[in-house]
Amino acid sequence: MTRMEGKIVTYAACNHGSTALVTDKGELYMFGKDAIHCEATTGLVSDLKNVRIRQVALGKVHVVVLTDKGSVYTFGYNSRGQCGRFFSADGI
Repeated sequence: MTRMEGKIVTYAACNHGSTALVTDKGELYMFGKDAIHCEATTGLVSDLKNVRIRQVALGKVHVVVLTDKGSVYTFGYNSRGQCGRFFSADGI
């Protein structure tokens, strides 16, 4: 993975088709089929570039990340509430 040259990876997660890597600087990089939330040239998850990530877990088509402050972020497919967000039929 030449895009990761010079970076120190401290945590990694994989699923069937994707890889997520956390660096010692708290950056989250993703590669593979679930990398739609990433910068195309680097793999950096751009919406979380100002957050220091500690750990990552991948489900079938969703991602859960833990920050250094104990916050949890989820993104991806949420058809059965796998991201921890439930919506009623009227959108509330």
